[in-house]
Amino acid sequence: PLEIQDETLVMTFQEGTTRLFFAADDGSGAPELLAANSCNGVEFVPLAGGALVDPTTDWAVGGVVDAAVGFFGDGQAALLTGLDADGLRSIGRMSAANNALDWAIATNPVVNPGAAGEWDGDGVFDPDWLDSGTVVDVYFSAGAGWGESIGHASGSSFGSLTREGDEALANGSDGQVLTPDL
Repeated sequence: PLEIQDETLVMTFQEGTTRLFFAADDGSGAPELLAANSCNGVEFVPLAGGALVDPTTDWAVGGVVDAAVGFFGDGQAALLTGLDADGLRSIGRMSAANNALDWAIATNPVVNPGAAGEWDGDGVFDPDWLDSGTVVDVYFSAGAGWGESIGHASGSSFGSLTREGDEALANGSDGQVLTPDL
């Protein structure tokens, strides 16, 4: 049986069909991104073929634990939290033509964790994004337990994201925009 990962569910409405995206583990220890369709928004049927993408890139070789899926430009995009071979989380991207299921995963992550000991040194996860048409703002979590913080990166595309800028907190690091003690 499948085990849903991280309770992160993403829903989109595409051409009269509600599509649910979710990360699940089939017992292999390497979660994958799956999808299911519903015509009435209540009864979902998993899409044939299993995982939408085979996470064989180094940043996701240990699996995909959550995703944010939406429309971007002329197609669809997903930001994924991938686990590398050591279990460190980073955020990568995959894309597909509009309403298609032929997803392609990027070779490199778009948001990397910080150095050991930094606020985001244990990994970055739970991504989401806003697209203004000229700037992509990506928000994500980092840290552990009660020490989780929210980070921010922006750029003209997913491939040009940077965390350097004036959004840094006075007592934080570049890209850290909200901490539990605020």
